[in-house]
Amino acid sequence: MGLSIGVFGNIGKIGDEMVCLPAYYVLKCLYPNSHLTLISNSNNAKNLFTNLEFIDDIISFDTYKDSRGGIIENLIFF
Repeated sequence: MGLSIGVFGNIGKIGDEMVCLPAYYVLKCLYPNSHLTLISNSNNAKNLFTNLEFIDDIISFDTYKDSRGGIIENLIFF
């Protein structure tokens, strides 16, 4: 396997996800033997991009504040 690429997206609206789609496609075209992982703070990415052949994995995480006001991130692997 070639290069492993992780793309972080701090987006959440469907339109924002769709605007980024061409960039993901170009990354995979430039590095066809790479493993492209999309990391997003939204389940929209999982719902929209699961069946796309140029995105190999999608990691979605929810961010919320705990009782002390800190940020806790839960990773969910798909």
